[in-house]
Amino acid sequence: MNRQLKRAVSVFMILIIVLSFTSTSYAQGNLSITSKGACVMDFDTGEMLYGYNEDIPRVPASLTKLATLYCVYKAMGEGQFSLSDNVPISSDMQNKSINGFYEDYFPLYSDVNYTVDDLINATFVRSSNCAAVRLAILVGGTEENFMNIMRDTLSELGIKAELYDCIGLNNNNKIAPFELLKLVRTFISQYPEILEKTSMTYLDFHGKRYKSTNLLLDKYYYDGADGLKTGTTKAAGYCFCATAKRGDRRLISVTMFSKSGDERFYDSIKMLDYGFDIISKQSGIFYSDIKVFFDEIEIPSYHLKNKSSYILVNANDLTNCGFDQRYLEEERTLYLIYNLEKDKLLKDIIPFNAGEKISDVSDTDIKVIVTINGENSYINDSFNLNGDMLVSIDELSKYFNYSWDIDNRFALFSSH
Repeated sequence: MNRQLKRAVSVFMILIIVLSFTSTSYAQGNLSITSKGACVMDFDTGEMLYGYNEDIPRVPASLTKLATLYCVYKAMGEGQFSLSDNVPISSDMQNKSINGFYEDYFPLYSDVNYTVDDLINATFVRSSNCAAVRLAILVGGTEENFMNIMRDTLSELGIKAELYDCIGLNNNNKIAPFELLKLVRTFISQYPEILEKTSMTYLDFHGKRYKSTNLLLDKYYYDGADGLKTGTTKAAGYCFCATAKRGDRRLISVTMFSKSGDERFYDSIKMLDYGFDIISKQSGIFYSDIKVFFDEIEIPSYHLKNKSSYILVNANDLTNCGFDQRYLEEERTLYLIYNLEKDKLLKDIIPFNAGEKISDVSDTDIKVIVTINGENSYINDSFNLNGDMLVSIDELSKYFNYSWDIDNRFALFSSH
């Protein structure tokens, strides 16, 4: 079979598999949360796992600063300034930071040298309004010009929002929970280094220590939590955008208009627990209904669902189809050596229920190499199933003639 055609068929087959197993359904309103709007998203896939009034725009309070900070990082990425650059504070801004103009107390002084990094930390960890405004002016020259930049940036990202200031004091600011998570997903994806800041439990800032406003890092400690941002005004209620990572899976969530400062964290914990439970049930190794034939010998197949989706076969079963196995402990490598002269062995397949979960995905440092005519090739997608190595049929399709019977869901390999 033509190699390009073979790879196209292989990719097409995997696409069909992914589409046939992926669900876009999610739970609504059954977690007894107090927030008026909320949702939780699988960061890796973008799938919403739970939503409650997630499409209704609400006042975001200081969650607005996530958009501000995204624009700051974007400007840095474009070379406008760096984290170590000094940012002077005017006497007017000093006075405003002290006399309550910005409705918080985080004084910045005109005779102190602050860096961009200082102001970003103050905005992320302590939600300083004055620091956020100064960063906005650094990017745009004026607050008004910065807001034009912010609106254009959000529009380019496909995020629907009506924002009229950069810190969230304007009660006309509106954005829906789901739109906020789209922004957060983009922010973390493009600038993952922000998590080093949002995971700080406190900030030492020019001689004074400030505790983080994110109580999932402290009072309501949540395993895996490493961000992100709180927001509070009378019009917005208590808001919170959270993120947590367990294993290799990350969730992001947002609550808007919780009834109290504590409730926003309670609601976030409920949603994160719910999301991780769903991921645990949806992720793993399952029996597959795909029939795999190698030189007309049928072998069982497995479906791995995690960040990606794979159809796999057991390396042990390949020994019935002309392969020899050799494992070298010192190399932590399993060699699958194709032997054209080896007799094929037809064995009965033990009955199973397609879709039944067999195991969670186990990390492994064992490498798999397929050897054909003395030439070794590394198998990229291989996984451990209770001590057995599973290999992706997409990887095997690189080395053998291969076709896909769409109607019957057959994967057909041939050595000839």
